[in-house]
Amino acid sequence: GVIKYPQTEYFTGDGTTVKFTLANTPGSYLAVYLAGLRQTPTDDYSVSGSDITFLSAPKNGQKIVVDYIAA
Repeated sequence: GVIKYPQTEYFTGDGTTVKFTLANTPGSYLAVYLAGLRQTPTDDYSVSGSDITFLSAPKNGQKIVVDYIAA
């Protein structure tokens, strides 16, 4: 089979945007960090395809880091 390597993508909050789109659709592993704190699926964000939608918009300038393995 194909070995899939973890990928990391970076975004920055602007205070209004809640949806961020990854380059690939995440598979079985996904970790989302906001300002260095790991976020909880369903409590803090949801995933649909390659889109991550936060329940509330990350503050202006907040760093968003997403680690995942593509599906």
